[in-house]
Amino acid sequence: MGGGSIYRVSISAVPFLLSAGQLTVAFGVAAGAIALRASEWLLHSSAGENPQSAFHLAFVLIAALGALGLIDLVALPRGAGAHVSGHRSGR
Repeated sequence: MGGGSIYRVSISAVPFLLSAGQLTVAFGVAAGAIALRASEWLLHSSAGENPQSAFHLAFVLIAALGALGLIDLVALPRGAGAHVSGHRSGR
């Protein structure tokens, strides 16, 4: 996201938004690298021997990490957010 693609944001917030986006990408790359190294360690292999199985397990580990963010959604009541979206709350 470039500074020109932000609509009606104060100029002082632009560097923060850009650095936050870059930080998010950096954390994603780091998490992927850690997952790959962990999967190689779990499979007792290196990337040169059988890279497909290590990458498959790394993708599963990253998917599990993403699914951890959904755990708190289970505890929400059925009508959570109805006042914001305009929908009627659940029965």
